[in-house]
Amino acid sequence: MKVAELKKGMMLTTYNKYLFTKVSSGWLRVYKPRKKMSYTSKKNEKKNEKQIAIYLGTKKDISNTDVTWSDRFVMFENEVLAVDPPAWRYIAEMK
Repeated sequence: MKVAELKKGMMLTTYNKYLFTKVSSGWLRVYKPRKKMSYTSKKNEKKNEKQIAIYLGTKKDISNTDVTWSDRFVMFENEVLAVDPPAWRYIAEMK
């Protein structure tokens, strides 16, 4: 997805076989689970369950200056998280 196409309130999901995951330091990344990943969360491996994040806007929109490396923020699992910039290539608008 192109970052320029984002609109506030847009519902986002990942492309096939990719999953969102929260990192403990407060950011969101996208990964492709492998069959033998021992550290993969079981709740993320449920088949046919779409993960949804809501785009909130830029750093100016949410008044968060703690994160210097990301300018885009989403709400995922009731938390406001910065998005890992390379992750946008695996994120799509939910249709």
